[in-house]
Amino acid sequence: MEQFYEYTDNSVVVTAVAYNNIEWASTPDYVQCELSKGTLETAQLVADFLKKVQYTQAQSWYSVPWELLSIDEDAEYEEKENTLPPLVEFESSELRISGNALKVYSDSDLQIILHLKHSDEEIWAELGNAEELLQKLEEHITKDD
Repeated sequence: MEQFYEYTDNSVVVTAVAYNNIEWASTPDYVQCELSKGTLETAQLVADFLKKVQYTQAQSWYSVPWELLSIDEDAEYEEKENTLPPLVEFESSELRISGNALKVYSDSDLQIILHLKHSDEEIWAELGNAEELLQKLEEHITKDD
């Protein structure tokens, strides 16, 4: 599984496998970001519009909070399917993030892209489908009422 979801009262915290095109430095294992209900609703509206005008994707800069994480190599844990290993904040003096974008595709899939300063290198993660995440968030909110 590439994404792990935690539902709160008004948002989904997504922890997803981090991909990158960086060859010269150590890189994070995961990206974690919080998608609010409003962000998911907006993403779904954007996806619907993209379908209507036959565009494939759009992106919004600086629209979601994020954090880079690495597997805690010092922690002892039993590896289990569909569970996250112990994670710690990723630290690197080499990588400098210059900006981030939430990419919305016409099929409602979401991706976060973190751009490195002074290069064309980036870190990205697949976050899931806005429509499905919104539906599960609504179910979570309704269940808690």
